[in-house]
Amino acid sequence: MVILVRKEVNGKILKTFPSVTNATPEQIIQAELQDKKIKEKICCIEDNARKKNLLQLKGGKKDIVKLYHYVGSQLKPFLNSLNLTESERQHFWREINFHSSELKMTGATEDEGPVRLEGLAHRSAWWRMVKLADWSEEDAFELNWDMWSALFDTTLSRRDGRIIDWIISTKREKYDKEKDGGLQTWLRTLRRAVTRRISKETKIDTTYLDDDELKAELDAALATVETDFKSKREEVAKRKADPKKKQPKKKQPKKAG
Repeated sequence: MVILVRKEVNGKILKTFPSVTNATPEQIIQAELQDKKIKEKICCIEDNARKKNLLQLKGGKKDIVKLYHYVGSQLKPFLNSLNLTESERQHFWREINFHSSELKMTGATEDEGPVRLEGLAHRSAWWRMVKLADWSEEDAFELNWDMWSALFDTTLSRRDGRIIDWIISTKREKYDKEKDGGLQTWLRTLRRAVTRRISKETKIDTTYLDDDELKAELDAALATVETDFKSKREEVAKRKADPKKKQPKKKQPKKAG
């Protein structure tokens, strides 16, 4: 399928068709019709997100995953209906971004996440929104956007979503904010343990494992950091039991009258 992609050259926006060597007049017409559908879709998503008071979440870290999950859940079925190949999809992200106004990714702030529109697909924030829609709202809202981005950056969890399912389940079962401290650090420890166990020690392609076999490997990874988690709990408990005393403020010398 031919994808229309706009590129800026010397200050001008040019229409290109990178998915084919030489686009025929008929293919160009089809690509432009499809591009119109893409524009209508993203405008509709933005309009509905505004009505749901979700657009106001963009630019901040708190609850932004709610906005991105909604966008992904709306884009996913539309994208699937286009029947694009993986190589064609990377061009799709560019056009979505081009037609977007409220959700346009500029890379101006770190809060927008990776916004590359060329190269590896998973580096695109649009790809990540659609990927996030693989999980229910209940599961998606367990983690913030930075945590999801870190999981999508990891080859293991990107290739096998069951690993993310297990991480969310383990977080619900094991993590206690009052006892374990920050979730970001806790998850990083767990994620690194999984990578170390599967990628470096056993070197297993998890996609060939059944659910029970995969769980056994992941539980084994968890076991390697149980001591770390225990030490962290002791540290948190000690800090709460013996808080640092506030130093009295020094009195300012009186000015001479």
